[in-house]
Amino acid sequence: MKLTVLLILLGLLRVSATINAQVYRINLELDDVACEKAIESVKGQTNLDFFFSNQELNVNRKVSVSCRNASLEEALRQILGEGYSFRIIDNTVVIRPVKNQLPQPKQVTVKGVVKDVKGNSLPGVTVLLKGTALGVSTDSDGKFTVSFPEMKDAILLFSFVGMKTTEVKYTGQTDIKVVLEEDAAEMEEVVVTGIFERKAESFTGSASTYKSGDLKMIGAGNVLQSLRTLDPAFHITPNNEFGSDPNRLPDIDIRGKTSVVNLKEEYETDPNQPLFILDGFEVSLQTIVDLNMDRVESVTILKDAASTAIYGSKAANGVLVIETKKPLAGQLRVSYNGDLQVTMPDLSDYNMMNAAEKLEFERLAGVYYHKDPSLQYYLNKTYNTILNNVLSGVDTYWLNEPVRTGIVHKHNLYVDGGDEAMRYGIGVNYSGTQGVMKKSDRNVLGFNIDLMYRKGKFSFNNKFSLNYTESNNPPQSFSVYVQTNPYFPKDYEGEMPRYLADYRIYYDHGGYIRHNYSNPLYNDALNHIDGTKTLGFRNNFQIEWRVVDELRARGRISVLKEKSDAEKFVSPYHTSFDNKAKTERGSYTKNGADNWGYNGDVTLTYGKLFAEDHLVNVVAGWTFQSDKRISDGYGVIGFPDDEVPNPAFANKYPESSKANYSESTQRSTSFLANVNYSLKNRYLLDFNYRLDGSSVFGVNKRFSDAWSVGLAWNLHNEYFMGDWADLLKIRVSVGKLGNQNFSAYNSSNTYVYNTDLQNMFGMGASISGFGNSNLEWQRTMDYNLGADVALLGNRFKLGFNVYRRVTDPMIVSVTIPSSVGTTDFLTNFGASETNGMDMTLAVSPIYRPQDRINWTITWNGRHQTQQYDKIGDRLETLNEELRKTTLQRYRDGASPTDIWAVRSAGIDPMTGQEIFIKKNGTYTFDYDNTDEVVVGNSEAKWEGTFGTNVYYKGFTLSAYFRYRLGAENFNSELYNRIENIAIGEQYLHNQDKRALYDRWKKPGDIAQYRAINSYTNLEQGSYPMTSRYLQKERTLSGESISASYEFRDRLWLKKARLSTLTVRMSMNDIFRCSTVRAERGTSYPFARTLSFSMNVTF
Repeated sequence: MKLTVLLILLGLLRVSATINAQVYRINLELDDVACEKAIESVKGQTNLDFFFSNQELNVNRKVSVSCRNASLEEALRQILGEGYSFRIIDNTVVIRPVKNQLPQPKQVTVKGVVKDVKGNSLPGVTVLLKGTALGVSTDSDGKFTVSFPEMKDAILLFSFVGMKTTEVKYTGQTDIKVVLEEDAAEMEEVVVTGIFERKAESFTGSASTYKSGDLKMIGAGNVLQSLRTLDPAFHITPNNEFGSDPNRLPDIDIRGKTSVVNLKEEYETDPNQPLFILDGFEVSLQTIVDLNMDRVESVTILKDAASTAIYGSKAANGVLVIETKKPLAGQLRVSYNGDLQVTMPDLSDYNMMNAAEKLEFERLAGVYYHKDPSLQYYLNKTYNTILNNVLSGVDTYWLNEPVRTGIVHKHNLYVDGGDEAMRYGIGVNYSGTQGVMKKSDRNVLGFNIDLMYRKGKFSFNNKFSLNYTESNNPPQSFSVYVQTNPYFPKDYEGEMPRYLADYRIYYDHGGYIRHNYSNPLYNDALNHIDGTKTLGFRNNFQIEWRVVDELRARGRISVLKEKSDAEKFVSPYHTSFDNKAKTERGSYTKNGADNWGYNGDVTLTYGKLFAEDHLVNVVAGWTFQSDKRISDGYGVIGFPDDEVPNPAFANKYPESSKANYSESTQRSTSFLANVNYSLKNRYLLDFNYRLDGSSVFGVNKRFSDAWSVGLAWNLHNEYFMGDWADLLKIRVSVGKLGNQNFSAYNSSNTYVYNTDLQNMFGMGASISGFGNSNLEWQRTMDYNLGADVALLGNRFKLGFNVYRRVTDPMIVSVTIPSSVGTTDFLTNFGASETNGMDMTLAVSPIYRPQDRINWTITWNGRHQTQQYDKIGDRLETLNEELRKTTLQRYRDGASPTDIWAVRSAGIDPMTGQEIFIKKNGTYTFDYDNTDEVVVGNSEAKWEGTFGTNVYYKGFTLSAYFRYRLGAENFNSELYNRIENIAIGEQYLHNQDKRALYDRWKKPGDIAQYRAINSYTNLEQGSYPMTSRYLQKERTLSGESISASYEFRDRLWLKKARLSTLTVRMSMNDIFRCSTVRAERGTSYPFARTLSFSMNVTF
């Protein structure tokens, strides 16, 4: 941090320093070089600009210079000789010949103002004297003052992003008023693929691009949360276990999943995760989540084969391309973005019993009844003790204990400037996230330097970023507090008790369970460590050579180094160690990861317009990548106390455990080509081909190709269409893509050293995993038909896509006998097919951009289905395991979102038993899992968002809502907290309120649930999961509401030395209404967010 501040201060001091010829000391050793080169050397050591006429100074004259610690004047005398003089004017050295005794050039000063066609002042416009580096930038009022030597035919250039460059000839005027017009070509939407850029109108693929302002309009969270609202193809599955945990990564897909779902552990990565590209290079999902949104310039989602095939075997799941902001030319600018977020835990979906209800539930369940009178006396005493607590007002809402109102603050400071030849940018950003559970947080500190240099036909670009992250997890799961009974008090006199109660639970069949009811507040107060620290840097370098106007050559390389350490300590006083020997109480684990990698590419790009009708763009290149990961760790147990959580105080390793170490390297290389052809900007063709090689796959299947063909027709450019359509494009594409998101050694046999059995002959090794030398690439055929429409002067916009994706073969983990040394094996079999459609619609009832007034109504949605094929019975072993915990199955014709269960006819009014429906439609009281069928599907028929945004002369108001219709949901809370309650669970844990009501009591009762004294015998397994717990889902949620105002051209801004000021307030996850009431965030609750943001430019 100190280094960052020092660099910024040095930059500011250097810019404001007074120029004096005696200040600079020159060191040159040049022999027989051109005069111009010698001047360039002086310029490089002084950062001064030089002004001279090629007609007056022979720049090709050979000179030799030798000077050490010489003044500027001494150095220039050696270079220029006696026939020239010079003087310094406004940081510019003006060189003139003296032999003609010409007078020194007269200095002229020109003032003026620059505005747009609507009369708004334009700050930051670059004003340059044509042919020189002399120039300034306009201030916050659009005003400028520029001085330059008087010369004939002087021309001033005015340039600004999104505006046409304007030339004004100087004819002696002292006050100039300039009006800049929008550059339609520059403002046109561009698709950024990370390898090449293409105008959206001439692109045949399905892609969506969003600017920084679009993302911030949704909220100040992160890029992914905003994309979820803006684009129906970009889907984030809510994490019902970890909710808003800041240290958990989201589950993302673009247009569904192409691999077998829920098998991340077997693959050691997520094979359904999209590819993430940041500034042209592949990065991890964690990098995108931690990316400060204020650094983002644009985000492009590539969806179909025509847009993603350029990434070949990594593109089957879609590609997300993010470009960060680049430094702009002009005077030094300082910009600051700050966000303050208040996060509040959302517990609205919890429906737990209060103290009186829970005690009544236990009484009705028979917890306090026993046939033995002596035991009944003890149970009565226990019941009366709890009843006294209830009557005295004890009703603890334990869910409030581990949560808090979290504070999140984000800061981004960026300093940039330079000229057309050299631009620079230095940034510092910080994100401090306080989770809604106490003792959970995530803090990210980042530093970045951006440099851009252009010399002749060469340009150089370097981006360096350094990031440090600290994260901490809460000591206990939120579920611990959810399960705690409300009739236990939480306020104590004196020392906090270790246990809330010590009871015995007796059973009619004999025996009892003694349970010490742990106090979650006691365990929470113990010394605890569960955190990770990560330090990493990334450097992206690019060099580009414009050989001719039509041909460019580019080389890029990115280097990544990242090291992380995670440690966890559990106190020996924790109640979970009560049944352990004293020498085994307390635990400490530490795991480290060291990642080192590089990736790069070399590309040639050719573009030319032939005969004013035929536009051809060709890209060819080679890419390479290598990633090396080293992991190590150990765990120890047995601590005397928790005051010093250091492994040196531990007693021993856990049984059958020692320190571990692993090392893996993954490499890939590719050759790619893209051809784009446009005839009169009406008929478009895109062809992509890529040959990939990866170490992930078998030695016999190292390489695989990917290709795509895209066609499009710009109907709006046809003569017969007239002017009624602003955009009317029909697109179609087909292509074969691949997926290599798998572990580095799936295709090779792997072994582990047996460090527990070492002897004088060394140590042995055992099999860790069987490789498959014939493991083939997972390939996906992608089909897309789409249309883009814009009518009525862009007042009506429609985007429509129908797609089909067929993955064949898949890569699947199959079970093998454990006697061979391992339990699973990756192979190719099975197929999956996804069919879907997505739509976006935007209507602007008021559209007056010239007056800065706009009102837009938006809607988007997607419908999608998926099914498996060619699986046969090869996953039946897995299906048998799944029957114990889930209703998902892997079978031909089945969808990964299908719900498999035995149908239920409800509770028999006479007996209180559940009536099951067999496959043949008959009824029975006997449950048979072979009668299970598809009873529903958790995929929504339609899901998306709708909203509106209003813009009025700097003021913006937007609101977005999410809908989800047509899904079926297996309500696990109804199942687990009402009927699948094991013996003793009636007392041990709090339950859902619904467990007390609508229960069968006597013959003739019409009830939804079995008798309240029914319980599950764990020895016989869980109670069957049937269709009785299935519910239709219709959900409406408040996604975001945002309001902002941009202050410009205000007198008080000028007095405060500010260029622009934007303030914003937003709310996210405001409410949620659903027909299904189920617990969300079982281990970590969800949260609602209120944000305040400010953007300031100096």
